[in-house]
Amino acid sequence: MATFLELVKDLARQDGSISPVSITSVENQTGRPEKMVNFVQKAYNNIQRSRPDWGWLTEEFTGTLIPGTAKYTAASFNLNRWSNWIEDGAAMDFLPMSLRDPAIGLSDEGEIDQVYYEYWRHRYGRGDQSDMYWNRPIEWAITPKKELAFGPWPDDGYIIRGQYQKGPQQLLLNTDVPEMPARFHDLIVWEALRLLLVHDGAYQESQFPTQEMSTLRHELEIDQLPEVIVP
Repeated sequence: MATFLELVKDLARQDGSISPVSITSVENQTGRPEKMVNFVQKAYNNIQRSRPDWGWLTEEFTGTLIPGTAKYTAASFNLNRWSNWIEDGAAMDFLPMSLRDPAIGLSDEGEIDQVYYEYWRHRYGRGDQSDMYWNRPIEWAITPKKELAFGPWPDDGYIIRGQYQKGPQQLLLNTDVPEMPARFHDLIVWEALRLLLVHDGAYQESQFPTQEMSTLRHELEIDQLPEVIVP
């Protein structure tokens, strides 16, 4: 496990232009150390943004629906660093959203299907929904505004449970630790070194960290990306 400060020191060690010992903080730096701090931050952001489905950025959430309210934002459920909703998987073999009646409990929990927003709008987004013969939601959709829309509109405070993708973690303090699994933290250093070498105009040398990164990146993808299921 490496802290932000330790990652910057590791970058300095790999670069060799300044002594790692001279870097005692990631704050208030200037010159070459400041560039190293910035490139470690950028490297980690690059890795996090390179895939929308990293496992360490996946979170589960639970929320309560409001009777008569069909649409909900991430703020409705107080979600931390929300970036996007996780949708149903290919071939409908992964259904991340479930719903239950709190009066019954966990034995009532069951999956509900995702539908296209235009289907939801056509079926549930028009007219008075209060006369629907059954108002327990059985489907959900993502609106163009990235809201969750449930249909039929809930007639009770049903509990939903789903998953969402968090936005990138920002490294700011000396003791900040990347959420990415610790055994892959060297990948951040290699990416930062590549960025630093390209910044220096050392394009030939920048191929070395790229080669070092390839194996680690492959292992990270195996470890942290969803399993591909062939229907």
